[in-house]
Amino acid sequence: MDYFIVIFFIEFLLIGLSSIGFILAKRFLKFSYLRILLLSYSIFILLINYAYFNLSININLIFWFFSSIFAFSIIYLFFLDKKVLIQKLKLIFTISFIPLLIFLMLSIFYGEQYYVFRGNYWDYFNYISSALLILKNNFNEISNINNSLNIPIFLEVATTNIYYRPSASLVLSFFLNIKNSNLFLLSFAFKFFLIIFILTSIFDFISSHIKENNLYVKLFYSLSFTFSFWTFYIYEIEALSHLASLPLFILLLSQTVNFFENLNKKNYFFLTFFTIVLGALFVIYIELFCIYLLLFLIYAFLSRDCNFKILIKNFKIILIFVSIFILITLPLYEFTYKFLIIQIRSGLTHTQDWWAYYGGFIIGRQNPITSEVFVNNFQSLIDSKLSLNNLLFLIHEELLNFNYKYYFLNIIPSFFGFYYLTDIKYLSNIEILNLFFLILLNIIILIYVIKNFINIIKINHNIIQLIKSYFIILISFSFILVFLKQYWSAIKLYFYLSPILWFYLVASFQVKNNNLQIKINKYIILLFIIFPIYKLSYFNDGITRYDAFPSILNKKFKEQVTWTFNHEYFKNCDLVTLNFYENNKIDRFKNLYLSFNLIFSDYKFINKYTLKKTHSTGENNCEIYNEYFKK
Repeated sequence: MDYFIVIFFIEFLLIGLSSIGFILAKRFLKFSYLRILLLSYSIFILLINYAYFNLSININLIFWFFSSIFAFSIIYLFFLDKKVLIQKLKLIFTISFIPLLIFLMLSIFYGEQYYVFRGNYWDYFNYISSALLILKNNFNEISNINNSLNIPIFLEVATTNIYYRPSASLVLSFFLNIKNSNLFLLSFAFKFFLIIFILTSIFDFISSHIKENNLYVKLFYSLSFTFSFWTFYIYEIEALSHLASLPLFILLLSQTVNFFENLNKKNYFFLTFFTIVLGALFVIYIELFCIYLLLFLIYAFLSRDCNFKILIKNFKIILIFVSIFILITLPLYEFTYKFLIIQIRSGLTHTQDWWAYYGGFIIGRQNPITSEVFVNNFQSLIDSKLSLNNLLFLIHEELLNFNYKYYFLNIIPSFFGFYYLTDIKYLSNIEILNLFFLILLNIIILIYVIKNFINIIKINHNIIQLIKSYFIILISFSFILVFLKQYWSAIKLYFYLSPILWFYLVASFQVKNNNLQIKINKYIILLFIIFPIYKLSYFNDGITRYDAFPSILNKKFKEQVTWTFNHEYFKNCDLVTLNFYENNKIDRFKNLYLSFNLIFSDYKFINKYTLKKTHSTGENNCEIYNEYFKK
């Protein structure tokens, strides 16, 4: 029953957001329903941030306020124009059907052992802790929490991360208001809620730039990105802020090519729409906003629609909308402008060693990064002071020691999103066949990529200028980041810009009669569709297919632990004492897991390790040890 309540709520939110957007913008019918839905999503993000952080309104009140508005909007649209509502319902159900079906299948067949966390339990538990803190407290109460040494791990994590990109946690806390017995099912559903928006935005992108009238064909194309290696990577590493901001980034990419035309026409609705979406992106994920801004500036420089004369002519309008942008983002200064300064300082001065794990896919599906021995050896040898040449030589030597001598043939396919087609030893153990396949795969990809690159060099069109801007940023800034030894930042840049790389790969560009013709390569689309089937076809203790793709930081966290919250076990517990004293990382996350579930079930910490059920007068204390989690 819980599954269907969640699905109903997601559909209610989608229909409610699109209904209120349509009502507010019904005069501007040139805007598609989906674009209006994404605009409403942007406004929703901004408003709940203002309500919670600036006005310190309880998230429960925010939930009921917006739910009432959504319900009223649907009813109003029903009486205003039933035909429009039916059209909207049909389109939203069609787009959301496959993501929700996948959510349902994974939830039922794989269960909590799968969705309790994926590739990065650190970040995921950070998001959930902040969401729970928001759920149980208004912002003034959070600000007054005494962050001493003797506080529960939950509060330590939650209060530390509440100022660190809080928008994703805030929207997640909105989700947690649903009366549902499974906290982690709701969190998992939230991820698919965001995936539906990604699908919506890429569908709108395709509809805007490719001549294709068949709805289902466009949906098929869109799914190839939504469940591609790149999007699935963000999903697996639990990067919720990136996942929540990606739909807005794609929408802005799509509308960038129309910006200067609408600026010249003084299309104030478009400019307002653009500014609101840009502001929401800034609030959700400021790093991705910076990447988009850089992309926009380079595009403006390359575009034939932009020049000094046009900018001077429209200077007042530009100034007005820059002021509007500042006006809608400044109230959230603490989480945006201030945080941006901190991130710039950190990004240029601090080096992270996460790149080795999160970037391991680049050298092949079955590379030694999956070996604990290799990882331990590599970690003992690596030094942040090593030059790039020495680092590459070290990696090369270690890979040869593990008999992984053809890894260089995996780099090109992996870079272009096909890491899962490398090392096909599961088809054959004959080395020469694998080598032949890899050489052939490299040749095919290179011929296709180079041919497309030559075509875009010759073409002077807005969407092509955007792709050119992509290559300029990716190549130049990757070199800069690598020079600064910011390898993890270079990997993030690659994934930030992945929608453009996907479009470059699936589309072929030609000019006929001075008109740009864009055709979709269906074979590339089919290859991308293979990935989720490959990845999800094996349960493996909830890890799924284990390879160089970051699906679990430590296999033992699922191989040795059963992640299930037994409501019946705690039914008669007035007090619960968590006997996990941070002896190791697994103990830490066991503590957090039970803390989350108990807090969600209306328990409250009374000391560092003990929770008490709200309004309970009993003294029955249940002590929880490691045995609770044993398989």
